[in-house]
Amino acid sequence: MKIILLILTFAVSGLSYSQSLNHGNSSGLKNKDYLKQMNNKDYLKQLDNQVFVSYNYIRNLGQFGDKYDYGSGVLLNYGKYFPNSWLAVLRIGYMTHELRAGVDSGYADFKVYPVHIGGRYYVYKNIVMPYFSFMNGINLITNNNYLAGGQDDQFLIKYAFQVGFGFDVKFARNVGINFNINYNNSFYQNGDSYIDQPSAMMTGFEYSGGVSYDFGR
Repeated sequence: MKIILLILTFAVSGLSYSQSLNHGNSSGLKNKDYLKQMNNKDYLKQLDNQVFVSYNYIRNLGQFGDKYDYGSGVLLNYGKYFPNSWLAVLRIGYMTHELRAGVDSGYADFKVYPVHIGGRYYVYKNIVMPYFSFMNGINLITNNNYLAGGQDDQFLIKYAFQVGFGFDVKFARNVGINFNINYNNSFYQNGDSYIDQPSAMMTGFEYSGGVSYDFGR
């Protein structure tokens, strides 16, 4: 008898839940489609007022890479969502570049403080959200302790830009992780017009990963 009463209780509860979904769906969609539509709306809200912290590793290229093996650091980002697929991003951070072993004609302390603005274009928005990105702005560069001598410490303000792609993964409405790969290019040294020497470039591939928190709308 107890088993029969228990089965009847579950049946009535399930029927009541099903009816409540049907009444909430004014467009006449099936329950599954209706819930999917509601979930998509929730994920759209996750992109607004987004703060994310990331760790960055840079594999340096070219002449700059001949002196400095790699760069690493931390970036603090803020994103503002603009319908239908754009996220405007402002970021600041701290990066340091490691001099290669055995190189004695470079600065032992090479630090970069990026101040960049740009954006992301999301290809798809749901739990996994791939995107293309572009950033540009200035790098505040400090050079200290030139090992070969003859060079003073420097403070430079140089233009920088970055293009790449990545994706967000949302584990909850407000929390997720982010991964992206970028190509970086920045000036870091002025050229010499007397000997027809161009400005030196700091280039590399950047690999970034971090966590995000979304305040929503």
